[in-house]
Amino acid sequence: RSARVKAALEAALAESTEDDGGDCPLLQACIKEAMRVEPILGGGFRLLDSDIKLLGHSIPSGWVVSCDSRIPAAQDAIFARAAE
Repeated sequence: RSARVKAALEAALAESTEDDGGDCPLLQACIKEAMRVEPILGGGFRLLDSDIKLLGHSIPSGWVVSCDSRIPAAQDAIFARAAE
């Protein structure tokens, strides 16, 4: 998404050799960022088998709860400039 980052990555990969095992920190950072922005899975889901209290809220047995990594990944309070 960024021409500057793409150019830097292409330059870093051009300098990478088989001798260094293809180790490229910028490539690893780009992969992690891609997974943050477009994760493979939306999150984990659980069917509650008993009533629970969560942050002061009562959630009854039988409800589905989920943890969606896309929600915090899009918040500037957690990731600076999350929308970029």
